Amino acid sequence: MMAVEIAKVIPSSTAILISSAKTKKEIPFYLRMLLSTPVYKMVPEKVVRRSKKIQSYFLGAHLNSTKKYLRSTLQDLDIQFYRWALDALRTWKNDTVPSNVIHIHGTKDNLLPLKYVDADITVENGGHLMIVENAVEISACLKQIICKN
Repeated sequence: MMAVEIAKVIPSSTAILISSAKTKKEIPFYLRMLLSTPVYKMVPEKVVRRSKKIQSYFLGAHLNSTKKYLRSTLQDLDIQFYRWALDALRTWKNDTVPSNVIHIHGTKDNLLPLKYVDADITVENGGHLMIVENAVEISACLKQIICKN
């Protein structure tokens, strides 16, 4: 979200989005509905930290190394930042796609499914954490983009 907003301000730049959304419309309706209620602000920190299986599913953590990364992230979680980030997602109103944005998205992203996203480049079997699980493919995409620009 921040990269899209920066791309609007600096049109001479190239913003590369990975496993993200360019507009509010690319965030699934059911996720927007879930965030429209203040429930996420009231969920106890313990529950958030113990939701490994749910988060593993939505983030696409399949490899042991990614599951370990996710466990570590949940262990080090700053709950105030977590809630702030969800609130920022809830209140983001962008409906403009800057021409200087290149979007890479996975075909198996359970958090932001590809059917809601208009991606420039797709990564086969890439989930929301494909930067970890599909690092080789992502690196190849980045090299291709950087060499063109």
